[in-house]
Amino acid sequence: MKIINNIKDTLVGSFKVQPSSAKLTVADEIALKNIIEIAKERIWLADPIDTVDYDDDLFDDHLSVETIKRIKSSIKVMEVYLLKNSTKE
Repeated sequence: MKIINNIKDTLVGSFKVQPSSAKLTVADEIALKNIIEIAKERIWLADPIDTVDYDDDLFDDHLSVETIKRIKSSIKVMEVYLLKNSTKE
């Protein structure tokens, strides 16, 4: 009986889908860093006194067209990453 259970377990295990690698690509990493910086900047805009632990030298209350494009691109990259690597259980 133990042999049959081992065979059954082996067969069942062979049909399980292996999770995709959640390792970040360079593009994913850059996009994530961009989004984190934007989040920090949003906090700085709302409460500049409470952001002393952030390096806010580059923060600005105006977004250039190029910065907006970079943010939108970063959002798309991370949305694709999340779609590929989300756990749907």
